[in-house]
This record gives sequence, structure tokens and C-alpha cells, in this order.
Amino acid sequence: MVLDSFNVVWVDTLTEKFGRIIDDTIYSREHDKIRSLFENATNKDSLDFYKYELDYMAKEIDSITRSIPAADTKKKYGLAVKVFFSLLKNGRSAGSYAYYFLDKQGNVLDSDLIDSVFIKEAYARIK
Repeated sequence: MVLDSFNVVWVDTLTEKFGRIIDDTIYSREHDKIRSLFENATNKDSLDFYKYELDYMAKEIDSITRSIPAADTKKKYGLAVKVFFSLLKNGRSAGSYAYYFLDKQGNVLDSDLIDSVFIKEAYARIK
């Protein structure tokens, strides 16, 4: 498998407010995934675990959502970058979007998480 293309789609300044919006979005997506698992679970231990997670995440989402309007929009923390990439394997190609967050010095934040979702999704489509 090779990286076939890599294109920057947009770049935006990362501020406290933008960061909280991103956190809110990520928590909401995860909440939706766990709710789906909860709704389809049959094992009591799984149901109890998912219920605990849903209750915890609901409080976190509520807290983050309420904090967004008061967040600083002037202080710059770094950059948020959206990219589109495509992978090529055995003549088959698949693409996906990924997000990079860079600090003021240009260092990629949480670089260990970059391949955890986006690349695996694209790879699964060309297997």
C-alpha cells in the first residue's frame, strides 16, 4: 500500500473557542457511537457499561457546550488543518479526510492518533 495523494483542503487558526467546538463535536460523535452499541447490546454487563459511559459523556458534552460561548477567540494556540489523502494498493484506491492539529511551533499534536481512524477506514475499503 502506498500514499497516492495528500492534499491540504483548509487551514484555520486554532483558538480556545475553536478547540472547544472540536471537543464538543468529537464527544458528540463518540456519544452517538456508544448509544448505538448500547441500543444493540444484549449482554447485561455491556448494557451497564454503555449506560455508565453514556451518562458520563452526557455530562461532559453539556459542560463543554456551555463553555463554548465564553471561550477566548483572540489567543492563537496553533492551526487546525484538514487534508484529503488517498491510498493505493493493487490498482485499487480509496480516500478519506484527516485532521491535523499543530501547536504554535508547528508540531503535530496527538500524532499517535492520526492513523487510528482515518487511514484504517480508507485501508478497509481497498483490501
